[in-house]
Formats: sequence, structure tokens, C-alpha cells
Amino acid sequence: MNLGPLASPLAGLFGLGVLLRRAAYDRRWLDAAPAPVFTVAVGGLEVGGTGKTPVTELLLGALVSAGKKPALLSRGYGRQTRGLLLRRPGEPMPPGRFGDEPAMIVGGGLDVPVAVSERRPLGMQALAAQGVDCVVMDDAFSHRPQARHLDVVVLCGEAPFGNGHLMPWGSLREPASSLRRASVVWLHFRGAAVLDEPAWWRRYCPKALRVVSEATPSPAASVSGARTELAGRRVLVAAGIARPAEFFAVIEGMGATLVARKALSDHARYDAAVVGELDRLGTASGAELVVVTPKAAVKLRPVWRGAPLVVVGTRPTIRFGGAELARLLGVPGGVVAPAP
Repeated sequence: MNLGPLASPLAGLFGLGVLLRRAAYDRRWLDAAPAPVFTVAVGGLEVGGTGKTPVTELLLGALVSAGKKPALLSRGYGRQTRGLLLRRPGEPMPPGRFGDEPAMIVGGGLDVPVAVSERRPLGMQALAAQGVDCVVMDDAFSHRPQARHLDVVVLCGEAPFGNGHLMPWGSLREPASSLRRASVVWLHFRGAAVLDEPAWWRRYCPKALRVVSEATPSPAASVSGARTELAGRRVLVAAGIARPAEFFAVIEGMGATLVARKALSDHARYDAAVVGELDRLGTASGAELVVVTPKAAVKLRPVWRGAPLVVVGTRPTIRFGGAELARLLGVPGGVVAPAP
């Protein structure tokens, strides 16, 4: 939560703690557990939606397409369980047990092994025992106890450092100077991508690979996967993500008439009260369809009984740096967004 300038003393204390912890790992006063297989950490400097999960999904898809045996390692944020949980291909993936993002990634068609654990070295060992040859760690740039071979940092292209302040004054988990340890700095734009090198680049990350992408909406589809036309339809849009207004704008851009919209907290639980509220709102507004994000869909699908549920996601379309990224990953043919 951004508490504004009044929180500057707290942000100063938070920053001191971040710098001390960073120094402890950089100088090897604290050790990171070795990675038994090729490991890519995807993360960010900011709290909230910068595009980390779509990038994680894209990288996993590229590794699968290249014939590799990747796995996903996550803390499992938003889950209602604790400890180490392992999900093997073909097994169920309930978000309440494994967390929102892992369930969303597997629900999108990537049937890969998944481990969730607060102690990610434990999850890494469990995945290595399954015979995987590479691991992608979600939301893990700031998680230093587990070593990795590549650090991919995803920044919002339009505002890479938020308001420039650390939490709780701003949204930064770490200062921009932490980009010096990144292998790849990925600028993800909501609108048209800007391909020019940013003015701050040489100061913070001159040795990192620069990747630039823009968000491309996926075609609207029912929960069963059938394409659904939104143009001219009356819809209720519900979003439990960090930046719900951006999702509302995407749906409007697809030609839908938003007769109602509901912004929920990031990682919201779709319990009976929330489901009932959405059902009543859809009925009162005369909505023909209820449009949600993939993160919401994996939680709503088993319990929703209202108007037809439609899912719209976004995927990163790489505009710069894809070939070099493919080389770092060891996959042929470049890295591109999945075909619609």
C-alpha cells in the first residue's frame, strides 16, 4: 500500500534493511542454495502487476516448445495451505492449495510439474527429484536464498520505478540499483512499446539484456475454451488484480459495453459472498456475459452459476531482444508470444 510522503521514515528503515540484506548475499555472508538444474528467476522491483506472471508463462511455454522438461517453482501466494506441495503433470491444480498464479499458468495449458513452498530451496530439490531439466521461479528476484542462473526483472514500461520510492511510501521492494544483478531487464508496456534505450539504462544495468514487449489481449473465450465475441455485448467486468482499471479498458477496447464493473483486491477470494454479489450485480445491470481475468477464472469456474463466464487474458508480444533471450535460455528460433 502506498501511504505517501508521511511514510518516508518507514521507507527509509525498509530501505536500510533491503540494503543490508542485499550486501549480505552479495558479499556471501549469507549463502544461497545451489541450483541443481538450469534455473531462471522471474521477478520485479515493484509490488503488484508489472507483467511477471505472463512473462513466466511465456518462458515456460518457450522451454516446453524447445523439447525441454521445465517446472514451475513458486511461493504460492494466496493459497490456503502451508509447507511444500508438489503437483505432477496431469494432477489437479486447485488455487486454494497451490496459489493463484501457479493455478492460472497450469489452467492456461502448461501441464508442467509445480512445487510451492515458502522455502524455495525445498521446492527446488523436490522438482529436481522429478527429473526436470530446468526450473522457472515466479516472483523471485528478491528471493535470494535460492541461487539461479538467470535473473529476469520485469518492469512496467511506462513507469519502470513507480513513484521512485520504496514501500510503504511507494511500491518498490528494492531500489533501482538492484538491477545491477539482473541478467535480463524486461520492459513490458501496456500500450505501444518504446524501443529506444531508456536514459537510466547505462546507470543501473548496462550489462543486462534489454527485452521490450507490449501487452496483447488474448481472444475472449468461454471457460470451456470456445471463442466468444464481445463487440456489442453488454458485460459485467470483474477484476481482482493489481491494476483493474487497465483490464476494464482492455474489454472496452474489444468493443464491449460495460454495464457494470467490479474491482476486487489482488488475489481476492471468490467466496460465497463475493460470488453472490457478482451474480446480483450482473442480474441488476442486465449483463449478457461476465468477463474476468484468467486469475479469477480458475477460482470462479467451479462455483459460478450466473451469466456465461468469459475469460480474457493478456500475453507479452516481444518487440525487441527476443533472439538474444532465446540464446540465454538455450531455445531455438527466438522467443515469441503464443499464437492466438
